[in-house]
Amino acid sequence: MKNYILFLSLLLINSGFSAIPLGKYQIEKIQCKKGKTLKLGGKYINYDIDLFVSESKMKMVAIATAFDWAPFKIKCTQINEGRYTLTGANKYEGDLPNKTATCDPSLWTRFLKDNLFGVEKYGEFTYKVSGKKLTIFNPQTITKYSCDSAGDYPIYYYTKVQ
Repeated sequence: MKNYILFLSLLLINSGFSAIPLGKYQIEKIQCKKGKTLKLGGKYINYDIDLFVSESKMKMVAIATAFDWAPFKIKCTQINEGRYTLTGANKYEGDLPNKTATCDPSLWTRFLKDNLFGVEKYGEFTYKVSGKKLTIFNPQTITKYSCDSAGDYPIYYYTKVQ
């Protein structure tokens, strides 16, 4: 009986953690806490950003390509990959360090490496799942290229596609 009660207690504690649904997500937008929406792309470049979530790993793949009408051709790929552990209701600890950053033509690689996107240091993140929508943020995130005013941080909005 004692083991049964212990088992039920553990089951109730673990069921309080809402797991992030596994699969592939596409970025919908990145918005700073203070309201500024970050521009993903521009006049000549399109960005495709995917987040792959498995049981204990996350991998972000960002691909920047020049539109057909652009006066230059470029294709850059950045991959950030890290581990995470659920720590509570809608919370996880983890990171998303850069693994690779390359461009074709290669002269753009240095620029990409100096301006890495979505790199997250180890910390505690808050997430929210609503249907196919996933929102992730960490108030301790400091970015030097965006959301850079005091108390501001990026909030990532994703939609599940697989």
